[in-house]
Amino acid sequence: MGAMRFLCLVVPLALTAGTSLAESTPPAAQATDAPLGASAPAEATPAPTPAVEATPAPAPAPAEGTPAPAATRSPPVWFVHLNVGLPVFTSVGPWTTPTGNAVPAQSFTPAQRFGLVQLLGVGRWLTPWFRLNLSIQFAELLTGQPVAMPAGAHTFTGLAFVGAVVWGAFMYGPFFAGLGPMVGPRWMGNSASSWVYFDAGLFTCAGASLKLGAGFLLALAVQVPVTFNPAVIVSVVPALSVARRF
Repeated sequence: MGAMRFLCLVVPLALTAGTSLAESTPPAAQATDAPLGASAPAEATPAPTPAVEATPAPAPAPAEGTPAPAATRSPPVWFVHLNVGLPVFTSVGPWTTPTGNAVPAQSFTPAQRFGLVQLLGVGRWLTPWFRLNLSIQFAELLTGQPVAMPAGAHTFTGLAFVGAVVWGAFMYGPFFAGLGPMVGPRWMGNSASSWVYFDAGLFTCAGASLKLGAGFLLALAVQVPVTFNPAVIVSVVPALSVARRF
């Protein structure tokens, strides 16, 4: 009887003491009771810091007294020109005057009929190898020759042609070649009678130029104008040209 009372008192005390001991055990001590082979939770990896692009440093300011670089200047594209030529050979086909007189074909050189040809105008380079020109041509016959007898009428002298010429020139280094249409009034006849015709034709030329400096150019060319009214007229005209680009 006494032994039973003793157990009844001791067992409850022992259970109470075990519960208190378990509650007082720190978390670290409890973690040691995990089964073998269990891995501990991994620590959190910090997020990477975003990269910041480096700002380029400003260019250093030029030192005082240092000249600024010169701006690139585009080459001049406009030019003006003046040509003076001497017709060394001229061929005039047959034609009929307004009065019905038939005039046979003829040809002449400066020894028979001396003339001059001037060409002046303006142009523009559209590309480095092509330029467009607008020119005016004047042709004069300064001396005439007898038509039949020395006492008779002489061939026409004076202003023989004024033509507007629109022509393109193709460039290759110092060399050039060009052509284009030409139109204008032409005077035909002799010292007794002359008539004015509206003439049209083709202007061609070829030559080479030399730079003189300050934008000036000197050129030698051979011009071959061909017109068709009232006769087919072909002239071969060596010419000297002076031009200036701007």
